[in-house]
Amino acid sequence: MAHTAETIEIDGVKVKIAIGTYGDGSAGQSRTVNVYDQSDTEGCYRDVYRLPDSTGLTDVDLTRNAKTLNELDTYLTGLGASKEGARTN
Repeated sequence: MAHTAETIEIDGVKVKIAIGTYGDGSAGQSRTVNVYDQSDTEGCYRDVYRLPDSTGLTDVDLTRNAKTLNELDTYLTGLGASKEGARTN
């Protein structure tokens, strides 16, 4: 089960950092930044970014470095995040 940092808003859209086990059940931690879709429903995201394990990203980092969703995309890909696209619950 994922443990989540505080949810923040960027451009009026909810964004959260999720920390938990890998989807395939392998050992270790994965970190994703999830951008909610228009439904604002947990598990329904318009974009999911997977961060390298060594990235110690916090919600404070996102607030400081991304004022818009375009800036969020630029910031996260600059950190080495891979964009996985949309996800629905």
